[in-house]
Amino acid sequence: MKVESNSRGMTTLSKPASVKSAPPRRTIGFVTACSIVIANIIGTGIFTSLGFQLSDIQSGFALLMLWVIGGIAALCGALCYGELAAAMPRSGGEYHFLSKI
Repeated sequence: MKVESNSRGMTTLSKPASVKSAPPRRTIGFVTACSIVIANIIGTGIFTSLGFQLSDIQSGFALLMLWVIGGIAALCGALCYGELAAAMPRSGGEYHFLSKI
């Protein structure tokens, strides 16, 4: 590091030109991202709708099967968004996808 002062008397620190910083690493992988999405879906579903479901559906097996079917539907939606993102790799997300389709 170099300490320099300019004509106004301000001191600045500068790195030598030969030192290059490493590019940032990817820290969220596929498994971590999937775990976050699954945890959000399950957490939101349990805290917002489980009480209503339990009062209407008395069978635990039927309730579990509805959750499995909902999970499969959510997985299909996530895979569709993944395919759209791979086909149209630009920023904008859902707005970009819907405006181009």
